Amino acid sequence: MMKMFLNHLAKLTLLSLLIASHTALGMDPFEIQVYANDINDPGKTGLEIHTNYVARGSETPAVFNGLADNHLWRNVLEFSHAISESVEFGLYYQTAFQNDQGYYGGTKLRVKYFPKYEGKFFWGLNTEVGRAPVEFDPDEWGGELRPIFGYDGTLWLVSFNPILGFTFGKGENPPDFDPSIKIGRKYANNFMAGIEYYAELGKIDRIINSISEQTHYLFIAFDKEFGVNELNFAVGRGVTPPANDWIVKFILGLQF
Repeated sequence: MMKMFLNHLAKLTLLSLLIASHTALGMDPFEIQVYANDINDPGKTGLEIHTNYVARGSETPAVFNGLADNHLWRNVLEFSHAISESVEFGLYYQTAFQNDQGYYGGTKLRVKYFPKYEGKFFWGLNTEVGRAPVEFDPDEWGGELRPIFGYDGTLWLVSFNPILGFTFGKGENPPDFDPSIKIGRKYANNFMAGIEYYAELGKIDRIINSISEQTHYLFIAFDKEFGVNELNFAVGRGVTPPANDWIVKFILGLQF
C-alpha cells in the first residue's frame, strides 16, 4: 500500500508540473484550507461557508487600487455536488467587507477527484478556474492545480497539498508553488485538534531563496464533525515579514 501511495504521489505531482504553465499571486486569501479526503456522498449537495478575518495585517494594498489586508473580512459561499463516489463539482461566490462596505470578490469553478481506495492512505486532485475583479487580482483570470496526499488513521490525520497556481493570458510563466499541510490528532466525539501550515514560495523554477522574503503562516486548528456536517476553526500567525500578523478563520460544511 505504501509503495502504491508513493507511486501515485510521484505521478500526480509530475502531472501537475506539466499542466500548470502560468503564474499566480500565491495562497488563496479567500479559501484558507488544506484539502483532505472529504467528498460529498454520491448525489448529495453541499455548502461550505468560509470566513476569515485579518485581525492585524498589512495596511498597504498588495494590488493597485485594491484593499489593504488589515481588518479585512473575506467570505466564500462554496456550493458542491458529487456526481459519483470519486467526482465532485463546486462553485464559489466570494465577497469581502471592510469599513462597513462590501465588495464582490469573484467566482470560481472546481472539480475534485478522489479514486476509490482501501486502507489509510489517500490521494486526489482538485482543479479550479475563476475570475476576480482587478481590485483583488490584477490578472483577473486564474486557477490552481492541487494534488492531495494524505493519511487518515485511527488517531491521526495528515494531508499535504503541493498547490500550483497559474493565470491565463500572461505568457508562458511557470506556476507559483504554495504548499500547505495539515496534521490533526483525533479525540473522542469526532473532535480533532492540530496545526495547519501554509507557504508561498514563489515561482516553481525560481523559489525565493531567503525564508524571510517568503510568506509563511502557522495555524492552530480545531475540527468537529456533526454527522455529515463539519466545523473548522483556526487562529493563524504569520511567521515571516511579508505575512499578515494574525488571521482568524472559520469554515462550516453542510451536506444535504
